[in-house]
Amino acid sequence: MKFNWGHGISIVLVIFVVTVAGVVILISTDDTYNHELVSETYYEDELKYQEEIDKVKNASKLETKLTYRISKEGVLITFPSDFEYTKVSGIINMKRPSKMILDFSMPIKLDENFQMLIPAEKAIKGKWLLVIDWKVDEQEFMYKAKIRT
Repeated sequence: MKFNWGHGISIVLVIFVVTVAGVVILISTDDTYNHELVSETYYEDELKYQEEIDKVKNASKLETKLTYRISKEGVLITFPSDFEYTKVSGIINMKRPSKMILDFSMPIKLDENFQMLIPAEKAIKGKWLLVIDWKVDEQEFMYKAKIRT
């Protein structure tokens, strides 16, 4: 039997199909590519999205902006000094896109320097979605950032 161009095309197509199938199987079974939903209540969260937009706009109108700094001790968050630090209340959510079991929330407790530290033991190394939802008197604010600790 002679080897002709028809055999060559068939061999190339078989190698291509086997390669694609191998990549699909590898990606679907590898835990590195396993990303869980960010929220279990996705549809309810979507309905509240306009409220979040308003809160983010309120935060952007402040004279001093909320900032964060990542260090060995953890994530140091500095709040705007536009109001009294004792009147600030709210919650900090840290969401891990790759492992929902690592998600956590903390109530906001500022020191006299308008700062709060999220300990490194809680914010382990990796990608995080930092969501800070805070309130002063009747005005609500929100800050969101994708960070890497």
